[in-house]
Amino acid sequence: MENAPHIILAGRNLPMDIKERYYKWNDAAYVPIYLNIPGYIELDYYEIVKKSLEYPESLNIHHAKNRHTFEESRKNQSRIDLQKDYDATFYRMVWLWHEVYYLIGSFSRDSTSPEVTVIENAPFIHFEGYRVPTSEQDKFDQWFMKWASHVYIPIILKSPSLKGCNCFKLSDLSMRWPGHKYLATEIPACVFIFYFENAQAFENYEESPECAALKRSMELELPDDVKIIWNVEYQLAKSWRK
Repeated sequence: MENAPHIILAGRNLPMDIKERYYKWNDAAYVPIYLNIPGYIELDYYEIVKKSLEYPESLNIHHAKNRHTFEESRKNQSRIDLQKDYDATFYRMVWLWHEVYYLIGSFSRDSTSPEVTVIENAPFIHFEGYRVPTSEQDKFDQWFMKWASHVYIPIILKSPSLKGCNCFKLSDLSMRWPGHKYLATEIPACVFIFYFENAQAFENYEESPECAALKRSMELELPDDVKIIWNVEYQLAKSWRK
């Protein structure tokens, strides 16, 4: 867990009248500071496909080599100063997500690395986030290691529409900033991110027998109180890399 690649899912809603100003500031000030922190790999910016009150309109995914990267970034003085400026300038922004997850499985037809949190040429993503009660966590982990990793995910990768799937567990590391305004939302214990070339590829996958097999297996094999609480799509708008 400590050495696994980590991500931050930072989702927020921006008032329309400050969006343009925020993104100029983000590109010029925010992103360069983050990418200069040792261990940061990439930062991706997404927009929601279908607006909903349940989900953030805008999403940043921060990619890091390991937990230590995020722990050290909390002490970075440039980041601390940046966050203070952020709160003073964009105080009307509302955050829904700001959670840290670590990779438990990366599956792609185009990659040989088992520890990749970025799947290339797949700008359309589908999120599935699962509520997993503490009492059922061991059962979920066993199902994931025995069946999902070795049977069901390899089956869904046979669908030509799907580029890959990354699976994450919620970390106990908090990257929430005291000055931000957060809405109370339920955060899933596990998140699967499915990667596609475009919206049509996602629709084709949803209608595929491979997708039906995965959904059927989860219904039959997982405890009844393991539920999907995130089910949403995002389109990549911009990426930054070192």
